[in-house]
This record gives sequence, structure tokens and C-alpha cells, in this order.
Amino acid sequence: LREGDQIKNDVMQAIIDLGIKDLTLAPSSLTNVMNDMVVKAIKSGTITNITSSGMRGSLGDAVSHGLFKNPVVFRSHGNRARAIEEGKIKIDVAFLGVPNSDEVGNANGMEGDAAFGWLGYALMDAQYARRVVLLTDNLVPYPNTPASIKQTQVDYVVNVAKVADRDRIGSGATRFTKDPKELKIAQMVNEVITHSAYFKDGFSFQTGSGGAALAVTRYLREAMLDNKNNASFALRGITKPSVDLLE
Repeated sequence: LREGDQIKNDVMQAIIDLGIKDLTLAPSSLTNVMNDMVVKAIKSGTITNITSSGMRGSLGDAVSHGLFKNPVVFRSHGNRARAIEEGKIKIDVAFLGVPNSDEVGNANGMEGDAAFGWLGYALMDAQYARRVVLLTDNLVPYPNTPASIKQTQVDYVVNVAKVADRDRIGSGATRFTKDPKELKIAQMVNEVITHSAYFKDGFSFQTGSGGAALAVTRYLREAMLDNKNNASFALRGITKPSVDLLE
């Protein structure tokens, strides 16, 4: 849900209001939409440890200037999944915002106002957390299929007014960059790919979903059309440039 996320702040405010202290926050990512709320939670003693994939904006600035007494642990998305699987990250309660769910917790990301595709980031939480709470603004009839998260993994389903601002899901890291530096990097990466021996009909590739990586995919699309190359598959965060390639 990225910058459109409206679940994280609502959940964190509820935890602060309950007076719960000394929590470890372990999200897949900390986006700008959540920064001020996390700073508030740290100052109130609600959060005393954080592990995530990165930190930016007001939160990153506050932590860099000594707000936090404990070290912050950064893990890549894949390393986070591995740490959960190995028990290095133990999740007591996972709060997962989903675009749809039936009343017993079968959920996917394919339909609803906040639809964004694949629930990949949440699958490890759903499998290993002691308690799993789904929050959705789109309750659908049972059985909801296909189910990325299954009813056997879910303890509670909460119907909320709004999971996300859909217009902001594709912002922040997933924006279409106009930064000359990022565009230059993307052009160079595209040249490396298209001049390699692997760039031929039926090749496969992986790019990320940050600004420069999105630009690589856009440049690569033009090269593929010019050379009449079709990819056998693409692995990545599935964003608009990937869908354009598929279409």
C-alpha cells in the first residue's frame, strides 16, 4: 500500500491509546506516511525497537539525531522473510491491510478499491505470527478465492472504513522518476542488458520497483519492441511497466 497506507497509523494510534509500552515494530517497510506516527510512538515509550527495510524522512532524521536509544536493525525484504522463518524475528501480532477478505479471513489483493496485486510481503507474517489480524474495507462472500492468505492462518477480520488512498499507492518509491541521475543510471543499465548475450527472444529478467528500476523497465520495453524480443518471464514487484510489458 506504500504511501497510500491508512492502516499503520490507525493501528499505532490505537496501541498508543491503550497505553501499551516497549514494543518492537517490525514492518516490511516504513514509508513517509507513517513517519510522524512512529516518532510519536517512540517518544511515548510505545516503541523501543525497530527492524525494517529502511528509514527516511522525519523518522530517519529523528533517529539519526539520537531519538532512539536502541540500534535499528535493517534487513532486505528477503532477509526479513528468512529471519521470520528462522525465528530471529518473532511476531506476536501481525496487522495486515488487505484489499478484500471474506468474514473468516480468505484474502487476496486482486479486487477492491485498494487492489494492488500480490500479497507477497504479508505471507510470512500470516504463516508465522502468533496472532493474525486482517483489516479490510471490502468484505466479500465466502469462500473468497483464490486466497493468498487463508482462513486457517487468520484469527480476526476487522472491517474498516478505508484501507488505503488508492491514488497514493503508486507514489514515493514507485513513482515514475524525472530525476536526471536516476534516468542516467537507468539508461546505462538498459545498455548493459541490451548489449549482453542474454538479450534475445525468450530471455528472462528481474528489476526492482524503485524509481530508477521502473525507468529501466520502460527503456527495456522499447528495446524489446525494436528487436522483436519477447521475455519468457519477468520477476519483480509488479508495477505498471511490468503490466505494460505483459500487455
